[in-house]
Amino acid sequence: MLTQRLQQFLNSRIQPGQKVLLALSGGLDSRVLLQLLAQAQGDAQLDIQLSALYINHGLSPNADAWAAFCAAECEALGVAFTSQQVEVDRDSGLGVEASARQARYAALLATDADHILLAHHQDDQAETLLLQLIRGSGSKGLAAMASADQQRRLLRPLLETSRSELEAYAQQQGLKWVEDESNGDTHYDRNFCRHQVLPLLEQRFPAVKRNLARSASHLAESAELLDELAQLDAAPLLDQGRLHLPPLALLSEARARNVLRWWLASFGLHMPGTRRLQEMRKQLLEAVATATVKVLVQQDVFLRRFQDYAYLSLEPSLPQAPWLNAAPSLHEMAFLSESLMLAPQTELHWQGETEWDLPANGRLLLQQVEARA
Repeated sequence: MLTQRLQQFLNSRIQPGQKVLLALSGGLDSRVLLQLLAQAQGDAQLDIQLSALYINHGLSPNADAWAAFCAAECEALGVAFTSQQVEVDRDSGLGVEASARQARYAALLATDADHILLAHHQDDQAETLLLQLIRGSGSKGLAAMASADQQRRLLRPLLETSRSELEAYAQQQGLKWVEDESNGDTHYDRNFCRHQVLPLLEQRFPAVKRNLARSASHLAESAELLDELAQLDAAPLLDQGRLHLPPLALLSEARARNVLRWWLASFGLHMPGTRRLQEMRKQLLEAVATATVKVLVQQDVFLRRFQDYAYLSLEPSLPQAPWLNAAPSLHEMAFLSESLMLAPQTELHWQGETEWDLPANGRLLLQQVEARA
């Protein structure tokens, strides 16, 4: 049954001869997926180029041993294997789990694989939805993990398979796998949900994991519909990447926020929360015409307003400079042109001012210096 489901999944999404990369940790789920893919590799109709990649986060003293285990398993199955060390930014403010995930995905997406296969299963999906509910996420967050993420080339063929079914298959096939000691540490939110919350819910609601995963699927469909609505609403507003604000103001608050959310996502930016989106909409549409609108979206990226348009500007933080003693360097002023979307060209006339207000709500500081031959 599991083998048939995987074959159907792969046949519907992968073209013959394409490169397929498995993110292999050595744990139960990825070890089972490795076995299933190794069997599928011999299917003449599918004809995939299969390889596996182990990401070493450097967080466990057992990481090297796990890499050696993965290498040995791949060699026995005739699957090409590589291991890669990544740096986890512990000071990112995201937490160790999120920072490790960010580093892992960056390494995977840097490969030339046509498809990257992840071994997330139904239990993982239920845990993700529960965590997103606790965090107050919107429909995109509550959609949890997609079975197919075309933009990032990600495929998750086991999302409809429970961990118990994977374990039964592994035992039947006599497979071995590694156990990450951190999986039992309930200090991490996911492990707390896995070992404390969900088992308690299962006592009363035995099908809770399956039902949560199904709800995530429904919410993913709702998120797709919201994206389609945003594209329809945004079509008459877009002008070279900018948003025309007067027609945006005619939309309801919810639809205007939906457009802003979709527009920011189109630049690959992190999604702001509801309060931040409300503030952005208020600043863009309700601030007086002469007001300076500058809202931080994420590090060095700002939302600005100019002549009834909203645009994004990239403004790297400037080093401290003795403005009164030296003219700003070219490096210090480079941010004026390094923009995701610059304001439209406007004719300006300089009359010797030392401070000059720019039309895009910026300020230019100038100092006269004596030229030397």
